[in-house]
This record gives sequence, C-alpha cells and structure tokens, in this order.
Amino acid sequence: PYVTSTPIDQKNTGSKAASPEKKKLKKDVNDQNVAVSQKTSVKKEAKVIDTPKNKENTKAKKVKKDKPLVQKTPPEKEVKVIDIPEKNEPTETKKVKKETLVIDVPVQQETTPEKEIKFVEPTKNKKAKKKKASTKSKKTKKQKRATVKETIPNKKITEYILNPVFYDNNKEIINPESRKELDIVVRIMKQYPQIKLHLKAHTIEDGMEAVDLYFTIKRAEQIGKFLAENGIDKSRIYLKGYGSNYPIAKVESGGKPNKIAEKVNSRIEFEFKNIDNLPIKIDVIQPYLVEYLRDSRGEIFNTVEDGLSYRVQVANVGQMYQNQILLLYNDGMIERGLEETNYRYTLGLYESYIDAQDLVKDLKNYDVTGAFIVPYIDGVRIDKKDYKFYTKKYEDFLNYTQNQK
Repeated sequence: PYVTSTPIDQKNTGSKAASPEKKKLKKDVNDQNVAVSQKTSVKKEAKVIDTPKNKENTKAKKVKKDKPLVQKTPPEKEVKVIDIPEKNEPTETKKVKKETLVIDVPVQQETTPEKEIKFVEPTKNKKAKKKKASTKSKKTKKQKRATVKETIPNKKITEYILNPVFYDNNKEIINPESRKELDIVVRIMKQYPQIKLHLKAHTIEDGMEAVDLYFTIKRAEQIGKFLAENGIDKSRIYLKGYGSNYPIAKVESGGKPNKIAEKVNSRIEFEFKNIDNLPIKIDVIQPYLVEYLRDSRGEIFNTVEDGLSYRVQVANVGQMYQNQILLLYNDGMIERGLEETNYRYTLGLYESYIDAQDLVKDLKNYDVTGAFIVPYIDGVRIDKKDYKFYTKKYEDFLNYTQNQK
C-alpha cells in the first residue's frame, strides 16, 4: 500500500514551507485516510448489524476484513458481504444499498410457486412420452368413460332392500306383509319408467309338475294385477312360473318333513331390469338357512340364467298344458307378459346350442314335433333384431343363428 503511518511532512523536515505540489499531495493523502476510516466504520457497522446464522458466511467476513483497507471498489459493493440471506442461495444483485437488507427477504417466498409449477410440468411430459402416438385416441376414450364413472358416485344413490313375497297356498297372497314389499316396488317403478320387472314364482312340491307350473304363474299374475291397479303399465311386467324345480330349503330333514321348507319355498322373487345406469341399488334378500337345511337347487337358480342360455319351447297355449314330458325333463318353466293371454311352456336349460338340439330330437319320440330352441340373455328372450350383436359377443350363439331358416 502506498499509504504509510508516517506523514509526508515529516519526511521533508529541511524545508519550512511546503511547495504547492506537496500541499496537494498532502491533501490527497488526507482524503485517502478519511476514506479508509469511513470503510473501517462501515465494516464495524456491518459486524454489529448483520448476525449471520451460517458459520461459513461468518468466516467469509473475516477474510474480507484482512484485505487491504484501501480498495478501488466503491463502498456500495461492501453490501455484498453484508447482505447474506438466511437460505443458502447466492445473492444475485450486487449493487444494493444497506436499507434493502431487511426488505429483500420475502423475495424467495414469491419464487416458491414457480418451483412447484416447474415440478408438476415435467411429470406430465414424462407420461406423454411413454404413450405411443397410436394410443392417444384410446386414452381419450378411457378418460371420457372414467369421467362418466366419476360423476355417478356424486349423485345420490338410493338403496332399496326387498324381501321376496312368501305366501301360503291356502291364503291370499295380497296381505299386509306382502303389501309392504309391493308398495316399495310401485314407488321404484313409478320413479323410473324405464325399469321392467320380472316376477319369478316358486312353490312347494304338492302335485303333478303341470299343476305346480300353472299354479305358480297364477300366483305371479295376482302380484302383477296388484301392480297394474296401482299405476304400473302391464307391458313392463313379465311373469315366470318355475313350479317346484328350485327350492331353497330341503323338503325333508332327518327323514321328517321340514316345516321351514313350507314357509320359504313358496315365494315370488323380484328381478328388476334396465337399472344399470340409474342412481339406484336394489337388494332382494333371501332368507338365511343353516347349511344342512339348504337345497343346492335354490342356490344354483340365482346364477343359472346369467349370460347366454337355451330352452326348448314345447307349447304356446291359453290354458294349462298337460303332457308327460313335463315329468320326464328338468327345468320346466311357464312364462308370459302380463298384457298377453297365452302361456309359453319350455323345458331344459342349456349353455350349449348342441345340447338343446339333442333335446329337440328326443322330444320327437313323444310325438312333440313343434318344439324349437329359444335363446335367452340373462333370462330374457333375445329379439331377432339383436341377433347380430350377440353373435359377436357369444361364439356359441353363431351356431344358433346359422341353423335358423
């Protein structure tokens, strides 16, 4: 450094009066000493004002203190040492006045949302890269379907719990107990006109098969009539009688008649159609039975008509049909719409068209020549206009359509 502790005047003790150049030099030296003293005071103030939390930054200050006192840099640059943020990030602004030390703190809080946005955007881009261009249209369709599914739970789902109508063969089927269930059915069908109802009637084994079948559908007719009288259109009600083919309780237990079977086997069950896209849930509760009292035929019945199945129609008459074939073959059923007059009798229940075709051939041995195969989907007869659709869905159904004239 060109600044020394000895004044220039003392070096020239031989001359009493200083020359103008020396006076000028002396003045410059004094100005520089004043500048040095000002910088020293600035550092002292910085030491008192700024109490850094980071130890590394404190060491940096000590290094600055050991540097030469006189520098060509303006005092404002010293703020670089003073303005040390609490977070371990370098200060970008070099020329900042001391008054901005406290004001400059909230700038980092404003930058935090920008970091979050930058974090979210790359994840979307990564997903987009993984998907091929050919699957973009499929992804869009799935998203639309998912949106529909998400909106359904937002709607209020109304849940109904129903019991089958249990009846006594010697009593009226319309009674205070059955009306409780039927009033709920009426309310559901009035609220949702697109719903159709299948009444599936069962009974205990109490006679010939022809009598049991006819008796069950007549019981279903009484329920259907009550619904029609309470404002439900007849075209929405379909009747089915299964006789005693599907009991839920064993008729005998330990070699003795089972009294529970008489109470639960004679029943009419409700099956609602076209409710998949409605904000409604209907549970038809079956009576609970201990295992040794259960009949497997009743348990099988709950799923036996699911999907594609075939039956063989043997008669279409306006009264009870009596023929020995009803005793020889299983799964007899009688059905009709409530607005219809004739009863359709069917036998057998098959998953394969070939098996149903074998039954048609066997029936010819009993002089039943007009029998033909009827396809069902979930217990409903398939309309001819829907043949093309179900041919694509069920491979076996193609065998049926190819053999139709």
